[in-house]
Amino acid sequence: MELNSPKPSVRIVLPAYNEQKSIAQSARRMLDFCRACLSAYTWHILIAENGSTDNTPQEADHMARNNSEIEVLHLPEAGRGGALRAASAACNTDYLLYSDVDLSADMNAIPKMLQELDSGADLVIGNRLHRDAKVKRRLHREILSRGYNLILQKFLGVRKFKDAQCGLKAWRIESVQPVIDQVVDDKWFFDSELLVRAERSGFSIREIRVDWVEDPVTSVRLPDTIVAKIKGVLRLRQTLIHDHQLPPDSSV
Repeated sequence: MELNSPKPSVRIVLPAYNEQKSIAQSARRMLDFCRACLSAYTWHILIAENGSTDNTPQEADHMARNNSEIEVLHLPEAGRGGALRAASAACNTDYLLYSDVDLSADMNAIPKMLQELDSGADLVIGNRLHRDAKVKRRLHREILSRGYNLILQKFLGVRKFKDAQCGLKAWRIESVQPVIDQVVDDKWFFDSELLVRAERSGFSIREIRVDWVEDPVTSVRLPDTIVAKIKGVLRLRQTLIHDHQLPPDSSV
C-alpha cells in the first residue's frame, strides 16, 4: 500500500492467538466484506498471529497463499497489545483498523469509522454501550464492561470515550504511532492505555455505535484479564501523577 495512492490506505488487522478453528472463516468473512464495502480505500488484511501453540500459523499462511489481499505477521509472544504494536509500527498505510478475530463487532461500522478518520479524527473506537447499540452478551460481561469503564473515569480522569475495550478500533498512523511508542502494556490493557494517553495528548477521539454479538467460545481467561487490567490502571495512574497529568489526590 502506497501513501501517495489516490485513495486513503488502510491496514485491517486481525490479532490471532490459538484460533485454528476460526481464523480461516473470520479472515474470509472480513475479506468478503472489504471487497464489497471498502471500494473508497486501498486496503489489505493482516493476520497478526502471536505466540500460537496450535495450527493457527499454518491456517493463516494458507489463507495468505490463496488470497493476495491477506498477509500474515508471525510473532513469537502471545498478546493482543504486542500484536497491534508490531502491526502498527510496520504499517505503511494511512490508517490502521483492527477487529477482534471473532468478529463480534458488526463490520458495518467499519466504513463509518474510516470516514471519521477521513474527516480528521485521530482515533475512532466502537461503542457497545451506546443507548442505540444492539448488544447480545452475557449479563456478567455487560456489568464488568460498564464497571471497568467507570473505573477509568474515576481513577484516570477519562472523559472522551465510554467503551475502552471494544474490539473494533481505528487510528491515523501518523498521529497515533508516537503515542503507541509510549504504551507500556503488551496484553489486554494496551487499548485502555493507548486511549488514555491519546486523550491526555489532546487527540481527537470519536466513538461510533457498534452492534455486538458475543462469541460464546473465547480463549480469554476472565479472572486473569480483570487482574491485569486493574494492575494496569494502578500503574498508569501513578505514571500520570508522576508526570503531573493527574492530581495526586484525585479519584476524579
